[in-house]
Amino acid sequence: MRYFIVLSFILLQITTAYSQDKEILTIEEIKKIVLVNNRDLILANEKMKSAEGSLIEARAGFLPKFTLSGAYNYISPVPSINMEIPISTTARISKEIETGANNNWLFQAALNHTLFDWGRTSESCSLTNTKLEVAQLDVDLIGIQVLFDAMQLYYRVILFEKILVQNEEHLKNSELHLKNSEERVKQGVASSFELIKAKVQVSSVKPLVSRAKKNLELAKI
Repeated sequence: MRYFIVLSFILLQITTAYSQDKEILTIEEIKKIVLVNNRDLILANEKMKSAEGSLIEARAGFLPKFTLSGAYNYISPVPSINMEIPISTTARISKEIETGANNNWLFQAALNHTLFDWGRTSESCSLTNTKLEVAQLDVDLIGIQVLFDAMQLYYRVILFEKILVQNEEHLKNSELHLKNSEERVKQGVASSFELIKAKVQVSSVKPLVSRAKKNLELAKI
């Protein structure tokens, strides 16, 4: 739907430019507009980017994995044991020894690298690469079709617009010739046959103008 809105906007620009003798959009500008706003092409590009991300993720299976973790615990009260140290046959010294600390830190680092996985990583990379190629092909095909439709419509509208302008100019000149013929007949310097000929010419040009307008309207649909 958005694509047809964009094409309608382009057609409006072309028609307005011709009617007001303004510079119309260039072919490169039209190509840029339709390629940026075409919904199918936008979706195809998103699929291609998704396939690129999947391929990067699959290739990551060949890389070593490094993990680092840490933990912190605060212990209160700290566990302790009581020890009695004899200093004589009748005397002992009692001492409490802590078996830990209030602040406890733990850090771990690990490095893993897959040496053999029965070809699963290679198959995954091959599959995702194929999906990426298909996605890229879809983008190219949709882009070509979008440009073809836009250029076909562009040139059809320009052609029918020029035909309409020429026919309208022809009608204007024919009507002016008819008016001059009527004046000449009144003045007695021209025959009625010349007047009839001028009227026939106007009558034959009017259908051409109507047909050109209809063809232009059909080209915009």
